[in-house]
This record gives sequence, C-alpha cells and structure tokens, in this order.
Amino acid sequence: MNKIKSKLEQLENVICRRQDDLFRFAYMRLGNRADAEDAVQDVFLRLFRSDVDLTRVDDVERYLFRAVANRCCDRLRSRRSVSLSVDTLAAQPVPDDDREIHAEYERVAGLLSSLPDEQAEVLRMRCYDALPFALIAEITDSSEATVKSRYRYAVGHLKQLLTTKNAKQ
Repeated sequence: MNKIKSKLEQLENVICRRQDDLFRFAYMRLGNRADAEDAVQDVFLRLFRSDVDLTRVDDVERYLFRAVANRCCDRLRSRRSVSLSVDTLAAQPVPDDDREIHAEYERVAGLLSSLPDEQAEVLRMRCYDALPFALIAEITDSSEATVKSRYRYAVGHLKQLLTTKNAKQ
C-alpha cells in the first residue's frame, strides 16, 4: 500500500508541474484537444500501472516527454490507417476554448509541412516546447549534433520560404 501511495504522490507532483507543458507538446503534434489529452492521460496511466519506480528514473520529465512523443507517433500512425476526406476534417468544429491554440497549430503546421519530418519535429520541440537540444536528442534518439543541424537547416529553410513569400507580396 505504501508503494502505491508513494507512486501516486510522485505522479501527482509531476502532473501538477508538467501537465500543461505535456498537453501543449501533444497538441502541437496532434492538432486536436481530445487526442492530446488522451495521449498525455495514456502516458500517466501506463506509468502508474507499470512497475517503473520514478525515484530510480534519472530525469522524470525527459522520460515523460519521450513517452508522450511516442504516444503521439502511435496516434498519428493509427490516424493514417483510417482515411478521412479533407472536407470531413475541415468540417470538424473547433471548440471556442481551443480556437487560439488551434489557429497557432494550423499556422505552424502550414509552415512545417514544407520541411522534412525530422527537421519539423526538432523545430517544434525547440521553439514551441522550449526543450534544450540535449533533451530533443534523447527524445528523438539522435545525437545532439544531429539535432542542432536539423534545427539549423529548418530555420534556414523557413527564413528562405518567408523571404520569398514576402518578396512576392
């Protein structure tokens, strides 16, 4: 019983500190409140049900970001297997509470769609999640040098894209 109580206290502490950050992290990948909330909740539930002792995890926050990133990938993969028309997706209403974050998601998604997936993900994590390069490297199973390189290429590409777009206007 003490083990369960201790684990609940550990999880409660982490949830209070990082739940909003993890939700935003998931939303910027999934573009949908329900999916983002489900992804974060799945990670917390799986963590609670697992035998993982959080006191033995070197960096719980890194562990959680990695787990949420993996859960988002799973959800995106399962989405791809269900085909919906663009009209069906566009017709989905966005709740008033989500209009601001969804508009930001659409702007970012539009720009990032011109980048390779690896570069877009690094840019999201660095700019929108404010994660350090070392943590991004761990989450993406890449070296820190590779992450920095992807970031540099992504920023260069977006600068060029925006400069071209502004020159046309």
